[in-house]
Amino acid sequence: MATPYYNWRTSGHDPNNSQFDRLSPNLQALRAYLVDVENFVSLTGTNTVRRNVRGGSSTSVHSWGAAWDGRYAGNIADDGANTKRERLSEWLLDNYELLGIMAVHDYAGARIWRRGRTLSSNPDHWWRPSTGTFMGESWATYFHIETDFDHYHLDTPIAERFIHAVQPTPPEDDMAAPTPTTDKLLRLTGFITVRPDGTIPSLIEVVRAGDNIDVVPQTEVHNHWAFAAQVIANAGGDQSQLGSRLYGRWVEATKDS
Repeated sequence: MATPYYNWRTSGHDPNNSQFDRLSPNLQALRAYLVDVENFVSLTGTNTVRRNVRGGSSTSVHSWGAAWDGRYAGNIADDGANTKRERLSEWLLDNYELLGIMAVHDYAGARIWRRGRTLSSNPDHWWRPSTGTFMGESWATYFHIETDFDHYHLDTPIAERFIHAVQPTPPEDDMAAPTPTTDKLLRLTGFITVRPDGTIPSLIEVVRAGDNIDVVPQTEVHNHWAFAAQVIANAGGDQSQLGSRLYGRWVEATKDS
């Protein structure tokens, strides 16, 4: 059964209470991840802006610091922008529990997803078409994302959440547990590699491909290599699994940060 959508407007929480003066710690963590890894431009600051919804009279979820807007491209006609929109929207829904989110408004795609809206064929990933303000506009290349109530105050960095999600349970005999597989980590972080025929290459094939990799737009490859390598390293993964080229990419990406 899908976890229901939390309605802030009927919750009894006063949006003018000082506890809602800043963006939810959970959304601050997601904001940091999407800005750093996916080159998002944040359209919502960390200080709450209390207002009504666009084109309406009801109070916006932004008023409780429970929503964040982020732009992933300049225009939907930009090279790869629509592919990126589809990939990121799928990633958000695939990991909604880990991310602690309950709603995604895909403005360029003119659709809205909420937890609790179900179809028997697709209980967790049902998008409802929307004709709301700015929906379907070619320039509206941004997502509106809402935190759920239970994760509102969670400030654990997104990378650490993925690490905990794949950490193996220590065996009862106290022998060293196997490290998380790099394939699983790469898939969890959104780095899904697919050949033209629809098959998924092994990690070693991806590592050997290096700069010739052609499975996602090249501008996104660098960020994903860096993030995946950092996650694997933090999780205690064997650097030899990464290959010198992958580790080198991580070093290169982080040396000026």
